[in-house]
Amino acid sequence: IVTVLGFDYDALVTSAIRGFAVPDSGTGTQADAQRALIEQIRKRPCSALLSLIRRRISLDNETSSVVKARIKRCELLTKQISKLCGKSVRIPRGVRGSRHRYWLYPIVVENPERVSRIMLHYGFDVPSGTSQLISASAVSVEGNCSRADSLMRGILYLPVVDQAATKSEMKRMLNVLNYATQSPSVMDDSRRKSSLHIHLSFAMAAFAVAVVVASSSHSWLDVASYLFHSAISLMVWTGVVAVVLRIFVSSDYLRLSTALSRYSLADFEESHLKDGDQIASPLDMDVLRIPDRDHTERKDPVGTDNGNETMVLLTGATGFIGSLLLRELLFYRTSLGIDGVVVICRSKGSRTAQDRVTKLLSTELFSFLTQREKETLVVVVNGDVSSPNIGMSSEDTHLISSELHISHVFHCAASVSFTQTLEEAAVSNITSSIQLQQLTKQLRNKNAKYVYISTAFVHGGSTGSDASPLLEQLHSLRTYDANEIYRSMLETQSYASAAMQELGFPNTYTFSKCVCEHLLLRDKSVDTIIIRPSIVGPAAACPYEGWAGEKPSTLVAAACLYLKFPYNLWSFGATRVPFIPVDVVCRFILAKAFRQGQNCTAAKLLGTAIRDSAIGVGTPVSSEDGSYEKISIPSCEEISTDGSPSTPSDVSVSSDEATDSTSVIGKHIFTAAWDIKSSPLASFLWIEYAITITHVGSVFGYLSRLVAYMGMVFTVKLFPRTELGLDTYRFLHTTVVLTPLDLVCTVLEKLRVGSAFVRNLHRLRPFLDLPLLFFPFTNNSFHFESELVAPEEFDGKRYMLSSALAAERFVRCLEKRMAGKQRPKQSTAFESAEGDHSSLIIAGHAYIAALPDYLWAISQPKGNIVIRIAGWVMMKLFRMTMDELTVDIGKLTLLAEAKRRVGRPCHIVLAPTHRSLFDFLIISFIAFALPELGIEIPYIAAAEDFERIPFLGLIARGAGAFFLRRGRGTADPSLVDQVKRIKSKADVGGSDCIEVFIEGGRSKDRRFHKPRTGFLRCLEVTGGDHLILPITINYEAVPEQSTFAEEATGVFSTGSKLELSSLLLWIKKVVTGRIHIGRVHVSASEPLLVAARESGRVSSVTDIVESIQLRQMNEVFVSSYHSETASKVLGLEHKAVRSAATSLGCKMWKPHCNVCRHGYCGHAGLPSDRNGQFYAMLHFGHIFAPLLRDTRPKWSNWLCPGQCAASTVDGPPAGDTKDVDAVLLSLIRIFDAADKAVSTGLDELAQHGYSSPSEQHALPYIKEHAEGMTLPPPFLLLRAALSFKLGSSCRRESDLVSDVIDDQVQPIFSSRRNDMGLEPVSSDETESFGAWGYKDSGFVVEHRKDASKVVLMHGDRYNICGVTLPKLIPFLEKESQLRVNTRHTALPTFMGEPQVAETALGDEQLSKLRGIVANDQGRVSIQSIDRARHGTGHTQEDMFLIRSGSLESIRLPDAVIWVETEQEAEALISLAGEEGLCLIPFGGGTNVSHATRCPSTVQEPRPIISVDMRRMKKVLSVDEENGLAHVEAGITGSDLAREMMEHGYTIGHEPDSIEFSTLGGWIATKASGMKRNKYGNIEDIVQSVRVVGSKGIMSQHQGNSATAFGRVSTGIDLSSLVLGSEGNCGIITSAVIRIWPLPPCVEFDGIIFSSFEDGLGFARDVAKLSSFKPASVRLLDNEQFRLGQALKREARGLAFIKEHLYRTLSRLTGTFSSDTAVCATITYEGSAADVQYQKKRIAAIAAEFGGFLAGASVGRAGYDLTFAIAYLRDFAMTYHFLAESFETFVPWSRVEDLIGRTKDRIRREHRSRYLPGRPIVSCRITQLYDTGACVYFYFCMNYENVPNPSRVYGEIEAAAREE
Repeated sequence: IVTVLGFDYDALVTSAIRGFAVPDSGTGTQADAQRALIEQIRKRPCSALLSLIRRRISLDNETSSVVKARIKRCELLTKQISKLCGKSVRIPRGVRGSRHRYWLYPIVVENPERVSRIMLHYGFDVPSGTSQLISASAVSVEGNCSRADSLMRGILYLPVVDQAATKSEMKRMLNVLNYATQSPSVMDDSRRKSSLHIHLSFAMAAFAVAVVVASSSHSWLDVASYLFHSAISLMVWTGVVAVVLRIFVSSDYLRLSTALSRYSLADFEESHLKDGDQIASPLDMDVLRIPDRDHTERKDPVGTDNGNETMVLLTGATGFIGSLLLRELLFYRTSLGIDGVVVICRSKGSRTAQDRVTKLLSTELFSFLTQREKETLVVVVNGDVSSPNIGMSSEDTHLISSELHISHVFHCAASVSFTQTLEEAAVSNITSSIQLQQLTKQLRNKNAKYVYISTAFVHGGSTGSDASPLLEQLHSLRTYDANEIYRSMLETQSYASAAMQELGFPNTYTFSKCVCEHLLLRDKSVDTIIIRPSIVGPAAACPYEGWAGEKPSTLVAAACLYLKFPYNLWSFGATRVPFIPVDVVCRFILAKAFRQGQNCTAAKLLGTAIRDSAIGVGTPVSSEDGSYEKISIPSCEEISTDGSPSTPSDVSVSSDEATDSTSVIGKHIFTAAWDIKSSPLASFLWIEYAITITHVGSVFGYLSRLVAYMGMVFTVKLFPRTELGLDTYRFLHTTVVLTPLDLVCTVLEKLRVGSAFVRNLHRLRPFLDLPLLFFPFTNNSFHFESELVAPEEFDGKRYMLSSALAAERFVRCLEKRMAGKQRPKQSTAFESAEGDHSSLIIAGHAYIAALPDYLWAISQPKGNIVIRIAGWVMMKLFRMTMDELTVDIGKLTLLAEAKRRVGRPCHIVLAPTHRSLFDFLIISFIAFALPELGIEIPYIAAAEDFERIPFLGLIARGAGAFFLRRGRGTADPSLVDQVKRIKSKADVGGSDCIEVFIEGGRSKDRRFHKPRTGFLRCLEVTGGDHLILPITINYEAVPEQSTFAEEATGVFSTGSKLELSSLLLWIKKVVTGRIHIGRVHVSASEPLLVAARESGRVSSVTDIVESIQLRQMNEVFVSSYHSETASKVLGLEHKAVRSAATSLGCKMWKPHCNVCRHGYCGHAGLPSDRNGQFYAMLHFGHIFAPLLRDTRPKWSNWLCPGQCAASTVDGPPAGDTKDVDAVLLSLIRIFDAADKAVSTGLDELAQHGYSSPSEQHALPYIKEHAEGMTLPPPFLLLRAALSFKLGSSCRRESDLVSDVIDDQVQPIFSSRRNDMGLEPVSSDETESFGAWGYKDSGFVVEHRKDASKVVLMHGDRYNICGVTLPKLIPFLEKESQLRVNTRHTALPTFMGEPQVAETALGDEQLSKLRGIVANDQGRVSIQSIDRARHGTGHTQEDMFLIRSGSLESIRLPDAVIWVETEQEAEALISLAGEEGLCLIPFGGGTNVSHATRCPSTVQEPRPIISVDMRRMKKVLSVDEENGLAHVEAGITGSDLAREMMEHGYTIGHEPDSIEFSTLGGWIATKASGMKRNKYGNIEDIVQSVRVVGSKGIMSQHQGNSATAFGRVSTGIDLSSLVLGSEGNCGIITSAVIRIWPLPPCVEFDGIIFSSFEDGLGFARDVAKLSSFKPASVRLLDNEQFRLGQALKREARGLAFIKEHLYRTLSRLTGTFSSDTAVCATITYEGSAADVQYQKKRIAAIAAEFGGFLAGASVGRAGYDLTFAIAYLRDFAMTYHFLAESFETFVPWSRVEDLIGRTKDRIRREHRSRYLPGRPIVSCRITQLYDTGACVYFYFCMNYENVPNPSRVYGEIEAAAREE
């Protein structure tokens, strides 16, 4: 019909009833039949279906407005989702425009489980799964549709149907959805934004207040000022209050209870107790002994005739004492002679009595029973002891009284409610007891005993004393009759009320128990035994320590209440707690019930060993019904749907309390409490218990220490000082607690807001009275007479802690159930599967702080101001960088247990693993955050480079750190003094806890490295016993992971430098959310006691450190993060890696979420490169080491060093080894690939002449080869494989201090001194030979005390002299990618007479030469030192020849002559012509163009004479009027400048070699200087020259030699002819040069550009300034700039701060990068006006190219370094580096291209020769011309192990010149 009418039936029906179509598969299967049935239903609808359609249509008008509103809201939501979430959230489209999705609003996301979990955390129930829809393939028998399944699994449903949802709630939901669907890296940013959103809410509220204030104010400035001052005042006053509270009570906070610092919490964990590790048990007392017979040996007669079986009857079996008593009866049934137990139990709700008992028996408390035994040994009878006839049916009554043989009736049921009325107490506690006694009389066994559980507090207001304890007899009712009291309680109550008041009973519970005792003992026909327990606490040993039943008993209940509501006002006195363990009570009951002398088949002495009594397996079991001894803390089932507990009146509290006594015939009353003769150590005080509860609450996050302090102000400070009575306490309690609470409720009710909150407050209201009810017990000491004397070994303080921890377990379970009924709530304490505290969250994003961070830091009980500030910073840092920081509290408190066990003072040493700088922070943070554990804030033995970090080093020292100086090969003498000083502080009450990393430095690859022994040896020397706690810090990702990964990709790294700028840059990453390391877990293992021997030495230190490391390995945890990274690098599935780790015994981290149980959810970003992935895998790589020991021993030792590799895995893997084999196979494949790459690389090097390369040399080429492999092995493995190959041939730095030669030692004389056997005749004896510069100047390396290497320049000639340069060697190492071994030198400067060929001159010729110089013997020399000096220049080739002793391979001058006059020069030339001599003029010898090199005898067979001109150094005249000076050519530049300066002039020419080069040399080589922009080159300065040639003197002058022609046009200009002639035209004897007045203003400047392109553009524009150019402009490329930074003095004080601030700001802002920045150094000379104008023009040009004016100091430093930097080349040669410069003129159009090609060519040539390391190539533009620039290139290479390195260098330089 619908189809005929033109409608689509499917669409119509689906719209009405939300049905769905199922496609027909066409098969004949059962599924096909189901489809056919559905088709029949849909095509032929029944009347009910049509009726439903009709009803829906009829309701359409009513619901249309709602539906339209919903559709409109959903459509708007769709747009907002698309806009905000993008593609991360997809919305399914309806078929043919259907809007069906708006019923539930489905969305599709990638990770539904994680999104649902996050949304649920923020309060939005977004369920995953498809409750309404499923994938058709899910029920298909033909197969699955992966696409459909993936879609359906990704569906979530947004809660949009709520009409009451506000726009703000919907917006918040979308923000949370956007956050939840982002990737982990993006979530790092979102994490900050979400917290920002919360703060914005408060900000908006503050803004609203501001608007109100502004409306009555005249200025918004006033409002802003008001708000600011209010906020500051609030923070300050809050902090002041916190400080005052801490000062007032913090000492008492840690003093009054030390339980947490004395015992290991691991002993109290159920998982530990199940292993049978028991403490000394009080149940071993003779008075509690049971016949020692194994119950498993007897065979119980199980038959159908119950009449022949001996049974006992028990009430209250589901309670605290009752459940344990039932266990004991069944466990010892053979010894007790019973065959079963009849349990009277009432129904509760929908659960029958049988259901309740069955559930109780199914717990692990009764795991020793078989299922058949549980069904036959326990008979359940439905009854209620407070009802008439015990609420039993007539059949059950007949069964019990007539058919069963019952020997004992145990009445444990009662109602321990201190707030009951007299009538209620009479019914529950008296009537029920009398009924049970009457039932006992009716039993078939007339000798049956009736055991009644009363209470020890039946003595009214009496508390007893040591002299007069409370006796085991009826308490006198004086004139009152018990029966009348009972009757009055049920009727008028006046008589009973008067009796209760007069007798001093504090509550109806104890009063009713006292009356009941009197009434029961009146009936002599029944053998009645009364057991009076005191306050019953958790078990001391059985079933395990700390077992507390299903609900908290009285002792535990008080702690639970305090933990749940710490703001209540309690009064705990310094009085003993009258407790008794529940297991002692139960044994005592059995002992008295089955005592000797009674007509009982089990008349035997009671007691047994604890090991027979323990459960042996399982965690503490509890019944569903709680104990009747329960107050105020409801069971999990009694939590209302909104999470609020029920009132106390609804809670039955178990009065299960019993004592132990020797059997005495005729005695009926027995007190189950510790006798007054018990040791005080077996008890504890209420105030101690209160502080212990506070400690537990603070540690596990239930309350803040500030709240604890406020409570202690009353409990510890105020109440003890007053005679506080109950009435006074009631008044205070009402005033402080109840009245404010009632006022809040009233106000909220009047305002009609917060109805749910008010409702919860009303439900909480009855519980707030409990401190009043506890007051009589917590402020009085009770003294009992009892047969129970606590054993000497029973530790009351330990039991106190056990009770507090039992309370914490109850509260944790309660919160967990409440969270399950409402919504998951992040907790500060993580509940692990075992229920222990192995993962307590103390920091991180998941940590919910009870206080603001600054208040938290202020309120900590320990720590100086530095530590508190550091703690505050660390709390924020951890929150921003990690999901959670968890601590295994149980393992950490092993140290407390060890200290207590040792029993004598010990020095504490914390030995954590070292993977990150966070390690320093984490351990100290734990000690600071959890002071209750008794771990003092340690003195950190930090690496010395940590001390050098600006500010942080001071903070670390202020926090108690001291610094180790490692790696120097010798002991640090100051370390012993520091350790002694720390240990001495313990004698005056200080801390001597020391934190040390036995691995030394950080393990950047996350392996366990071979431990160091030096610090432990220092501990030996300082004496004393030591407790060493091995600690393992487990990271998912380490904070420095990206840095380590970057270092891993290079062959060499100077390491991650600890600098302030690096730190601040890292902090910037943290703040911007770029650092996220996932989770961190800290665990520990059993401490090691290192006892001092008489000799002052301990056993083997090596054994100790290996034991420490082995224990650290055992606490390594593997998370899904590690498994995922390992699976990627190994090429395996995630589950295979996880399975392998589990099989090898590795501990698994708690899953981050449900996805992480079997995979990885992506909560922390995985490393993208193989090096980073392998690093993460090495976190647990040590577990595979033993399995590789036989096949790959070297790799096995690499994975796990030393003996630890043999101990990490015990035996073969557990279970299936398939996954283990797969992992091993992958590891072997990767290791073999690394070995292969190394072998191939070494073979390739050997083919090029390097048979024994160093590791540094080989690694780059091996890496290059490995990168060509299909699956390249991580670089870390290449380095390891190479070390295996090289072995001992790869010498360490410490092995290269000196080379020992078996030869006679000869004295060595330094070339820096004039003490050689033959003095040189040189006129300048101060100049070095074989190195640049003066003998008294030069760079040397000094080793500091901190083992660092700094470069220092000796002498005092330069500003840089005496300045330490700590950055120079690191610069060389970083640029060359090679380690500079300063202990292994090469080619030292010449230190003896050089070996040269004999002179070719005869005596006659020498005589003629001497005759020219007036026979002055000192002016003609044939000494080898003089000949060598004059036959070489200053090229690297010359220096290499000299220092390598290879001068015999070149030709040297046959003689050296020093001329002093022009006439001598003329005579010398004439003699040379006569004698056939070749003359080579010699100036300063600074040339780098081989100008002084002698040609070979083939080219020049004549003898060669070197003519030294440096004695012709006079200034002949100065013509100030014309600005000219006539100067002899032998004068050096420095002398000439000095002479002119004395006349007030400058020469304007300053080449780099000005100190040693001469005027004649400048002319002969056509030199250029730094200041050519202003003064020109030498050709612009020289006006005329005088030259002595073969035909005499040549000159051009105007009348005299002191004048010169300005310009000559009459032929060849002599000056032009001589310039650049290099001596070929004759000997230059003098010249007339231009001089300028000294400039009145000289200034310097430095400009930094972000790139070389910008700097080059700047230089090009400056070149266009013509005469306005500064005197000197030099542009340094990035390499030169960084070299200049490395040559800067070590900044100190303000200069240091300025430098680091500048560097930090540059890095943070990204303005200038140290890897690309260049620098221009500028010198201005001239008048002040000219200089200012030039500076203005230069600043403008610099601004166009983004230049930054760095200041005059930078420019001045660049100028000064010009003269000192030349020494650097020869310093580098000492340490295997050859360096040289070469220059060329380049047109502006080709500068950038040529520089790039030249650098690239050098690198290619270097690589093609397989040379070690990387070449250091740099350049600078030194002179600017209109058409181009002069570019200097600097090339440096390492030559260690390189054959003929000078020749190789020359070849590369020649190739570069080709460009």
